[in-house]
Amino acid sequence: MKYYILIISLCVLFFGVPFFYFGVVNTGVSIRYETEDRGCISLVTGADLCRQLFLLKAAMIFCAAQLFLYLLVQHKIFPEKKEQEKTRE
Repeated sequence: MKYYILIISLCVLFFGVPFFYFGVVNTGVSIRYETEDRGCISLVTGADLCRQLFLLKAAMIFCAAQLFLYLLVQHKIFPEKKEQEKTRE
């Protein structure tokens, strides 16, 4: 069961990085064309685009950091078969 939860969380993290990157690009375009000079409030929706941009960047960095951390410790999470055979003996 833990294996499936780990695989699902890795998929969410893996697909989260490009998803949040797209959100950052989309929000950047909105800041450029939907706000007045150096403003952060959208004239179309009234949303605070600077806050949205900050949250999307933070989420993207979080996903990327978690994936990097997984790559560093994957040998401890998924031991090789040789090590498993040694522990069974």
